[in-house]
Amino acid sequence: MSFDILVKSLAGAAIIAVILILTKAGKTQAAGLLVLFPAITLLSYYFIGSNQGPEELRKVVRASLLSSPIWLVFIGVVYVAVKHLDYRIALTLGITVWAVVGSLYLLIVHS
Repeated sequence: MSFDILVKSLAGAAIIAVILILTKAGKTQAAGLLVLFPAITLLSYYFIGSNQGPEELRKVVRASLLSSPIWLVFIGVVYVAVKHLDYRIALTLGITVWAVVGSLYLLIVHS
């Protein structure tokens, strides 16, 4: 089990290293695409499909599609804020807005 975690950690570190190399080389489009590689999404969908079946996976994928605008809000906030604020504050602001909008979305969906 711990070897499995080590392999996953190394794979994640390798992806981050490639993103940093691409960014330093001025390949921002490639770095931006790699940042969005859906590794966690892919693993989550795989385990949902294998443990709960294709119908439950279909429901989760649909919920992911419906909540995509919330992710776009996060990206939009970071994009605008990083021009005016320190990048750490911009990221924190983006996550905060994502959490607020996501919470409102869940309140609306589950009411």
